[in-house]
Amino acid sequence: MPKVFLILIIFFILVIMYLAYEYFEIHIVRVVRKDIDLGLKKKIVYLADFHNTGFGKRFIDLIKAEKPDAILIGGDMINKKETAYQNAIRFFDAIKDIAPVVYSLGNHEIRNRNSFYEKYSEYVRSIPENVIYLDNGYTEVNGIPVSAISLDTRFYQHIKGFYWNMCDDYIIKDIPKKTVMLCHTPEYPEMCRELYDPALLLSGHLHGGHIRLPFVGGIIYTRKAKKHYSKGYYEVGGMKMYVTGGAGSHFIPIRFNNRCEIVVLNI
Repeated sequence: MPKVFLILIIFFILVIMYLAYEYFEIHIVRVVRKDIDLGLKKKIVYLADFHNTGFGKRFIDLIKAEKPDAILIGGDMINKKETAYQNAIRFFDAIKDIAPVVYSLGNHEIRNRNSFYEKYSEYVRSIPENVIYLDNGYTEVNGIPVSAISLDTRFYQHIKGFYWNMCDDYIIKDIPKKTVMLCHTPEYPEMCRELYDPALLLSGHLHGGHIRLPFVGGIIYTRKAKKHYSKGYYEVGGMKMYVTGGAGSHFIPIRFNNRCEIVVLNI
């Protein structure tokens, strides 16, 4: 057998193995559990970065099996440049009767709303009534105080000279302290702690850095992202914080050692 032919066979085998591995990382969702004692004696399922991904019965069954007191969604259910929202709506319909659902906004919702206001408004009206669409506000579900802040595009664009503490017009006045706060990006935990003092901050956005190496962590980030807030549990100035690696994939559909996940938190 010619050496070139053998090399090609090995190459194609490696490609097939890689594609199979990527399918596993993105589509075979895992459940991650963490105890974070807030004294509430409640269980929440936390998801973010769904990105209008298709899902199957197994995904919903994994959530049902947890019997959560609430399902919290930390943004990016949809994609910023698409007006096909059907997978997100189907997902809401599938989970709405499992537990109360709170849905906050990520950068893709905000940019989609800015670009396709009429279509986005139709999408919001299509969200089932028993799913709470929380855009800069506060609610309580099953005894769990939940708040959300919808950071505008300045926070994601990393504009030179822009600092959150210069943005006095941004502060939301009616959010109490010691809530479970949904803030899509983990890049501003100090801001959240200083302005709102949440008991627990839940974020996502970075997809865990996409490729995670042992002893290094994620390696693909936005320019200003703090790598040490990419995935998992942290404490920032006494504030508890959990960052999910995401339940879907977008833009860079590559994951390594970083499966899509459903996060279950006992609080």
